[in-house]
Amino acid sequence: MTTEAAKILIVEDNPLMARQLEAELNGKGFIITGIARNLTDAVSLMKTQACDLALIDMRLDGPEDGIATAQELLRIKWIPIIYITGEESYEEIAERSQSTFPAAFLEKPIRPSELFVQINLALHNFQAGNLPAAKSVQSEYIVFFTDKEHIQVRQSNIIFIEADGPYAKIYITEEEFKRLYPEKTFNYIYVSPNIGRIYSELKSYFYKLSRKHIINLDHISRLSANQIIAGIHKIPIPEGRRQDLIAKLNVVKSR
Repeated sequence: MTTEAAKILIVEDNPLMARQLEAELNGKGFIITGIARNLTDAVSLMKTQACDLALIDMRLDGPEDGIATAQELLRIKWIPIIYITGEESYEEIAERSQSTFPAAFLEKPIRPSELFVQINLALHNFQAGNLPAAKSVQSEYIVFFTDKEHIQVRQSNIIFIEADGPYAKIYITEEEFKRLYPEKTFNYIYVSPNIGRIYSELKSYFYKLSRKHIINLDHISRLSANQIIAGIHKIPIPEGRRQDLIAKLNVVKSR
């Protein structure tokens, strides 16, 4: 792959800016594999089109921002990410985006010369191995901190995770709970860090349903118009999220 033939995915909800970026990049020999307005569109394009780099605006059309979108894309293919920023706090962005290993940040209004330089540098560093590689082997276990100790939980036994301010509640199978706490009554476990940091460490069968809930797709037993049934738990489906959730599941379609 050469930088002249590099394939770039643009994730930008402003149509005028997206088309301007497309025109400038095409003029420099880059190939635009698609333009997405939100996480759902970006994931769809990533699964169907070859992509070498993603250019992602921090603010998008939908509940998820650019960082959440990048996290989903990197679950599909490990590529360099360049963020487009506006008035966001750099301190907050730098902390929240660490799990995506951003290659660069470009501040609006974007200068074409800086755009081309940063893209070429990101591609060069990625090909040279100067950016972190994808985790080749991800542990089946994940470690959480409770109020007194660290616990190691098997990911496949997590049913869902619920946000609770800066902390989270994890709902696990009864079998896993008894392994961890043989003497305690079966219940959820209160842990840290927050749901955003937890999500970046989870395996690909987890799905961020909303800002409040992450669900294990393998534990869904029933799915209605407005709620998920996972074991004994009922989890509401936010408006507009059902179609994307269905797309994540291995659904046998009727003719």
